Amino acid sequence: MSESRLSLPAISIKGAVLYPIPMLTIPLTVTKRRTLAALERAMKEEEKVLILTQRNPEAEPPHESDLYEYGIIARVIELIRDDEDDEHQLLIEGLSRAKVERFLDESEDYLYAEVQPLEDVVEDDPELEALLTHLKELARQVIELSPRIPDAAVSILDSLEEPSHLGDLVASQVSTKLSEKQQILEEQNL
Repeated sequence: MSESRLSLPAISIKGAVLYPIPMLTIPLTVTKRRTLAALERAMKEEEKVLILTQRNPEAEPPHESDLYEYGIIARVIELIRDDEDDEHQLLIEGLSRAKVERFLDESEDYLYAEVQPLEDVVEDDPELEALLTHLKELARQVIELSPRIPDAAVSILDSLEEPSHLGDLVASQVSTKLSEKQQILEEQNL
């Protein structure tokens, strides 16, 4: 376990699992008042928010049981409001994995949770180093061959210093079921 527990406003997302990849800005569209309330509190405090994926995308508003217990702690970079439209743009940066210890009943306007930030387990292993080097080269080739991934992704790939961030970047691009992406997020051992 890493740092001590944090109490953070929580927001839910549907149909995607986010990974903590520092220096990679993630855009999200925000439409729910509940999400806006959570973001406003985050921006008043530490500018951090917990992001959880909904198990049940039909639940509106989602309750604790509708959410996975693992998510990410993210830094709120910017919230671009559009008062003429109910769609607001949010820019975040994933900082770390986190596990919900319990939901707090501090507000009916949004979910608020006590979370434990989690550290990735990376063992010093020559075989792992070789696999990571190979993975980075394969990822570079995929970026070069894929028309949907911008060429700027190579510079992001090259800037990643932590092996777990490379694994998360690759996992974020893999096409697989939501439940499998969630299992990857919950795995701490690289």
